[in-house]
Amino acid sequence: MALPKNKETKAIIEKCLSQRFNSIMRHETRPFNESPHIIQHEGKVLKHNTLDDQDSQKTMEYRKAEFTYKPDPQQLISMTLEDVIKLLDEEAKNIGSQMAKHYFQVLSITAEEVGNVVDAKDQKLTPEIFLDAMRKISIPFDKDGNPKFNNMIVSEEMSDVWKNIIEEAEVNPKHKEEFNKIIEQKRKEYNAEQAGRKLVD
Repeated sequence: MALPKNKETKAIIEKCLSQRFNSIMRHETRPFNESPHIIQHEGKVLKHNTLDDQDSQKTMEYRKAEFTYKPDPQQLISMTLEDVIKLLDEEAKNIGSQMAKHYFQVLSITAEEVGNVVDAKDQKLTPEIFLDAMRKISIPFDKDGNPKFNNMIVSEEMSDVWKNIIEEAEVNPKHKEEFNKIIEQKRKEYNAEQAGRKLVD
């Protein structure tokens, strides 16, 4: 595939391909795209305070994801724009998948470290297990006091199972009462946290 000689046209094509690449890559990491991000320009040690006001320190392990494509010269000449787009799309998905896998690994390790894990121990999933998980997560609320529930990520095979469990927890009087108690407790925790932030500010 021959690129146009005009520099401005080449720059536009490169920009469009780059934007498409990033868009497809971010689609693979979409469960984490709305998570808070920070940029640390130097050093590997990150110090922060946890929600329970404990000092924490982490030594970061840098990761990189990249791809290299070395086509045969004759193959490169015969490639069409569609071929290039297909190649970039595949590599964008591959890199995005690598990043998402790493994110999940870090999330799993972090949750284990703080004990924020519910182990069903190979038992059948039940509303009780769902409620136990609800007790362990932090839930924010809007200005009217309504809970803003976090996204729940499950495999396609388990999506219907979890949907039925959540529906049962919301309908069954016993589970619904416990669910409401948990939400009320989370509301108190959230309000106390926000009040503490205002005092610091």
